[in-house]
Amino acid sequence: QVMYPHFAEAAQIADGSPVAAQAKAIMDQTDDPRQRAALATQLVQDEVSYLLNGLDGGNYLPQSVSETWEVRYGDCKAKSVLLHALLLEMGIASEVVLVSSGGGDAVPELLPIPGAFDHVIVRAQIDGVDYWLDGTSTGTRIGNMDRVPPFYYALPLTGEGDGLVEMAQRDPAKPELVMEAQLDHTAGVDLPALYTYTYRFSGASSAPMRAIVDADDPEMRRRIASNFNPGGLDGMQVSDLTITYDHELAEALVTVTGVASPEFDWANGRMRMDLSVNVANASFNPDRTRRSWREIPVATQGTSRMAMGYSVLLPDEGEGFRLIGDTAMDASFANTRLMADAELDAGVVTVNSETLNLLGEIAAADLPEARRAARRISTQSLEVAPPEDITWRWERSAQERAALAEPIIAAYSAAIAFADEDNHLPLQWRASFKSSIYDYEAALEDLDTLVEIDPGVWVYQQRAWTHYALGNTCLLYTSPSPRDLIAHRVCRLL
Repeated sequence: QVMYPHFAEAAQIADGSPVAAQAKAIMDQTDDPRQRAALATQLVQDEVSYLLNGLDGGNYLPQSVSETWEVRYGDCKAKSVLLHALLLEMGIASEVVLVSSGGGDAVPELLPIPGAFDHVIVRAQIDGVDYWLDGTSTGTRIGNMDRVPPFYYALPLTGEGDGLVEMAQRDPAKPELVMEAQLDHTAGVDLPALYTYTYRFSGASSAPMRAIVDADDPEMRRRIASNFNPGGLDGMQVSDLTITYDHELAEALVTVTGVASPEFDWANGRMRMDLSVNVANASFNPDRTRRSWREIPVATQGTSRMAMGYSVLLPDEGEGFRLIGDTAMDASFANTRLMADAELDAGVVTVNSETLNLLGEIAAADLPEARRAARRISTQSLEVAPPEDITWRWERSAQERAALAEPIIAAYSAAIAFADEDNHLPLQWRASFKSSIYDYEAALEDLDTLVEIDPGVWVYQQRAWTHYALGNTCLLYTSPSPRDLIAHRVCRLL
């Protein structure tokens, strides 16, 4: 109530002012109040930079909307007052509210003083629904405007004074991240797989990608690619990484292509491919070893939503392949819900999963059951089993192997071209793959190159073994090169 007059005065829009013109421009675009609110939020986020003015009362008193628009910068108070003023100008009920970004649900227990809050946002009310809009965030659009920030409580600034309002959480209408992965394993269970990963970031999570797109720096893309391995694929080599940004939707699309070692592996005497993509998220083991910690609840992060689609193209159009394990899951633990379903049809395994994390806390008395629930989920499994009569690479003719290997070698070659100059791992993997399909002459060419540009024990050993496989041991023995003498000794050990 004490602070309200300062914010109300700062929110005044003069007739014919530039801010009034912005409100009119939004109203001319659409009659939908939700769309108007989204456009106003986008305007404040994109056109006004964040800068804290903490001097001369600036840590408590906001700038006027005219000053904020003129200088095009301001802190959370200035941005919120500008957004609030735009909404009022368009006939949308709104109010500035104080929140605590770090106080969690303890705010009602604190003394009612300004120091209990450290952030300012706006509550807009449209058709009976509260929309919590943050001018200091980024990427707000009508598709994600329903998200509720993780602040638990808000204090509206009104002339009559008001109490705390609970910020009731709701499930997001769309995921912040949608990941789709496709593995092309059609060459065989014992040959590398070609992969394509796509990541669709929306809202605030897309902002870092937008900065990368704006920078248009190939070296930055290579650095991102060098750390890329979301599924823990063995031997993953990236052949290309592209990033695009759709400003209208505030969505970034990251596409990564490449090649990786076979996903089928031997376990307990059986060849299987593990598809338990959601089980890795089922982990809950808060440390309560000290007696003084045992009555402390656990806060859970949220609200967030992530979706994933995973598909595997199987060899021989999937004939004889089968799914083993849990093909459907809908389970919860510790304010986390995991959903998944899988099927094998027309030679393609498809797994669709979704993870929903809710804001809240787990009471100390409920921690044991939350741990048990997480462990129960972690025991679920889903595997792809190949037929017993699969054709191994050594059973194929040289022509068949060459035909199957062509796109794989092309992917390794693209990864070599894409990698940094001092990153020779793609070349090493290509050499190893050529050896695995018994194309020793081609493997030797890559290994000779590696000896020249990146000599080391592994390279000498591999080249020695390749010479041995080609029957060139006498040549190694008579060679005057010290490197080949070392390699010959390795051959004798083999």
